[in-house]
Amino acid sequence: MPPQSAIIIGGSLSGLLAALTLSPHIPQTTILESTPAASTRHSQAAGISPGPDFLAFMARHDRTGRAYTVGKAPASVVGLDGAIVKPMGAVLELSSWSVLYAILRANYDGFSSVVVPEPPSGVAGGTYLSGRRVVGVDLSDEKVVRVKCAVEGRGEEVYEAEMVVVADGSYSTVRELLFPGSRRRYTGYVSWRGTVREAEISEATSEYFDGALKMFMGLKNGYMLVYKIPSDEGELRPGGRLINFVWYHEMAEGSPDLKMAMTDINGKEHFNTVTRDLLQPQAWEKQKAFGVPQVPLPFQELLQTATSIFITKINDSATSQPVVQDRLFFVGDALRALRPHNAQSTNQAGFHCRLLEQVILGNMTTKEWQHEVVSQGRITGEMSTFIGMMGFRRKFAMLAAYLRHLRLVCVYKFVGFWGWLFRGRKSTGYKEFLNN
Repeated sequence: MPPQSAIIIGGSLSGLLAALTLSPHIPQTTILESTPAASTRHSQAAGISPGPDFLAFMARHDRTGRAYTVGKAPASVVGLDGAIVKPMGAVLELSSWSVLYAILRANYDGFSSVVVPEPPSGVAGGTYLSGRRVVGVDLSDEKVVRVKCAVEGRGEEVYEAEMVVVADGSYSTVRELLFPGSRRRYTGYVSWRGTVREAEISEATSEYFDGALKMFMGLKNGYMLVYKIPSDEGELRPGGRLINFVWYHEMAEGSPDLKMAMTDINGKEHFNTVTRDLLQPQAWEKQKAFGVPQVPLPFQELLQTATSIFITKINDSATSQPVVQDRLFFVGDALRALRPHNAQSTNQAGFHCRLLEQVILGNMTTKEWQHEVVSQGRITGEMSTFIGMMGFRRKFAMLAAYLRHLRLVCVYKFVGFWGWLFRGRKSTGYKEFLNN
């Protein structure tokens, strides 16, 4: 019998995916989000590429009928003259964090926004509580899990549920509470991200970036991607969209440049992201002065025009135990933080949640779920590292990542065949699901 109550820790995309997955099967679901007034939180992820698992999830759970991508964009590498040097072969759907967040919220708790001003009827009917910072998780009671939260102005509150899903991101508070000292490693580079409205840039440059993802690999110590996404208000039509750039740049741990970039306007040093409203202007001016002379003219105009900038350190992290006592599950970046090069973070969360539903339905054991999510996370992670090293033009690191990827794929296929051979058809229910 499915649990009768569930708490989801983390109210961003992964948490909302988990909540919408559980709601049809569990009568009471509650999201605990640490950000105060989460309904007004700003998009920090900017551009997102929804993958096949996320698209399948939306086809099943989205009741708004709201379009959320600007269409398919083929990826290509361009040279210093701006001309295409090499088509990459990949074709991506492109969206934005703010649009996907608004649509998922509308489906979960009827949240109204400029993106979805009239939420659909018959929403999941869950509870979304912001300003709840988790400070403790108690698994000592066999019947319920207790989650203790600090609430500003109200002290501490305790919430109880039969099941908990942890979706609080790559810097997971719960992971650190349950497994102190969990592995988290800085990769040696950061991402600078920013957007410019189409109307704020020349018509020629806007047309140059139309309907494509363009990658420039000629930067010293980095590379850059540019593509169009919906505006924060959900505008998908030409003229109202955003041109989004991601600039990966090496910065050594402990270097003065990294310290300056990660220190905000109030003098506080951050260990993950410096948001748009806190980024020191001089940090971006220095980075821009370094990059503008090295990139094609359309990229130059984009960098010179952009004002909405934030920086994120790229880290590798993973939980050592994705399932605790068969009733606490890590999903999304809280389980494994993927490097963003292959744009699979949101899709990974969709994959985790689609399989979690199979656990709830009794079609899959928690051990099988753990095997699938860990295996696929490692396989996808190595492919993302391969793409990143290709962008940085590190041939040996690129080859090593690709060989690790192939080895993991072979092990995964072998274990799957071995399990089928010795357990028979009883173990293939969820594999049939995976192949659909």
